[in-house]
Amino acid sequence: MIITMERLATEEQIQAVVAHVAETRNKTELIRGVERTVIGVVGDHITEDLRSGLEGMVGVEAVVRITKS
Repeated sequence: MIITMERLATEEQIQAVVAHVAETRNKTELIRGVERTVIGVVGDHITEDLRSGLEGMVGVEAVVRITKS
């Protein structure tokens, strides 16, 4: 799963997303660009509920699921 943060997302918003993912026993990898931060999510517990929950978080621009379980 790939999470694209909004251009002006704060560090607090980014860390809230990372913490939410960690609660689901998945791992994150942050990629910090000049204008945006992208968060890669890997693990065996990536669900539709996780995706929809992330989409509703402040600072999240888009959530794209890469594979289906």
